[in-house]
Amino acid sequence: MSGYAVGQVVVCVDNSGIQGNSDNGAVVNTPIEGAIYTVRQIRPADERLGAGLILAELINPVVTWSDGRRGEVAFHARRFRPAVQTSLDVFEKMLAPMPCKREMEPV
Repeated sequence: MSGYAVGQVVVCVDNSGIQGNSDNGAVVNTPIEGAIYTVRQIRPADERLGAGLILAELINPVVTWSDGRRGEVAFHARRFRPAVQTSLDVFEKMLAPMPCKREMEPV
């Protein structure tokens, strides 16, 4: 289990070692550290690689892997964290004018 869900918004926290334009053409578009993405698909975890995320904003070619499987490259789930989504209401309240002291005191 990856702890992520399809449609969830995530932030890339580690893009070290990800190289684009690999020999088999599997990775053309790579995540950028600090960028926000949406989970399009989750590859099940295996003992060697762990769970992988396929991102809606990054489309890569479908390739045939050495074991005969076909698919798009997935990025390790550990490279991402859930994005914290804040309602705009919080910021609108911060921008609202504060009553002056005189208006707050009873008459």
